[in-house]
Amino acid sequence: MGFVTFTVLSLVGLGITWIVMLLAHDWAGLPVEVAKFMAVGLAFTWNFLSRKYLLFRAERPILYSNNLAMGNSKPGNMRGKVKTSPL
Repeated sequence: MGFVTFTVLSLVGLGITWIVMLLAHDWAGLPVEVAKFMAVGLAFTWNFLSRKYLLFRAERPILYSNNLAMGNSKPGNMRGKVKTSPL
């Protein structure tokens, strides 16, 4: 499943690059260098964020403790149960 997701996300990034080049260079008449700069910036942002939030989601711990409710948030004083959440 991970490889399929990786491939689909990569193809979307390729599509973003292609569409930005088409719009910026062919339709808007911008120089190729400017269009490539825009395409690389958007594709890089897409690739980074999609992999961070869609592909490599880490489980984040959620701490349940009476100490937190009482305002005692020092690490040594937290004696509650730790559960993980797939956020």
